[in-house]
Amino acid sequence: MLRSYFVLDSTLSEEHQRVMDQIAFIERVAAEPRFDAHRMVVALWELLEVTNQHFAHEEKAMVDDAFPRLALHRRDHEYLLKALRDYIAAFVDNTERPSASFCDNLRSWIGFHCRRYDEDYSRFSDWRRASGSRA
Repeated sequence: MLRSYFVLDSTLSEEHQRVMDQIAFIERVAAEPRFDAHRMVVALWELLEVTNQHFAHEEKAMVDDAFPRLALHRRDHEYLLKALRDYIAAFVDNTERPSASFCDNLRSWIGFHCRRYDEDYSRFSDWRRASGSRA
């Protein structure tokens, strides 16, 4: 597992890895000599689904923990989901091979999000559990 995507909750870390694995798959599909636009659309929708499921799970955990910065965290989730939906819509209209920078940008965003937002939540969640505090 990539260290920069690790958070203290193992389930969330596994979900981060699934998102990263899907991005890597998209990169492989984009690099195939004979580009298959349909396969790319399916891969992009799968990325959106995996990411959306992860965000829903993560946000539920935050609600359960009464995480005080949930709104800020959720806003970042919404930003990425909108960007992915917009990209997919544009791709369906155009069907050109995604650029290498597309996957690089996704990985960069995920890394930033994990370091900035998810680690913050992990620290809070650990503190809550260690202190015996309940939501």
